Amino acid sequence: MIQNPDLPEVIPVFPLPGALLLPRARLPLHLFEPRYLQMLDDCLKTPGRLIGMIQPQPQPRADGTEGAEATDTPPALQRIGCVGRVTQFSETEDGRYMITLAGLSRFRLIEEVEGFTPYRRAKVSWE
Repeated sequence: MIQNPDLPEVIPVFPLPGALLLPRARLPLHLFEPRYLQMLDDCLKTPGRLIGMIQPQPQPRADGTEGAEATDTPPALQRIGCVGRVTQFSETEDGRYMITLAGLSRFRLIEEVEGFTPYRRAKVSWE
């Protein structure tokens, strides 16, 4: 993992089932939900342009199987993710974004940070 004091202690996280970002890999994403459009707008205002990709933990369904089910509570997050830098982005005519993340480093989730953003943020460790 990158040992860099310039990496922030708190990053925006994008819990997306099935989307895996690894260091030195690229991940194209299509952003359309308002909370993630806001996350990208905020991210582009920072020097690092960083977004953490992390898997949500599977949630048991009422029938005992695992998977996504609509609840009011956001799913818990796995403990390890990968931060990526936005290297390309383009806005569509209807306000969606097509972006590319370049994987930089794995991170360990310390805790989620409560705040006034519609998207999730987390305090992370780079060790």
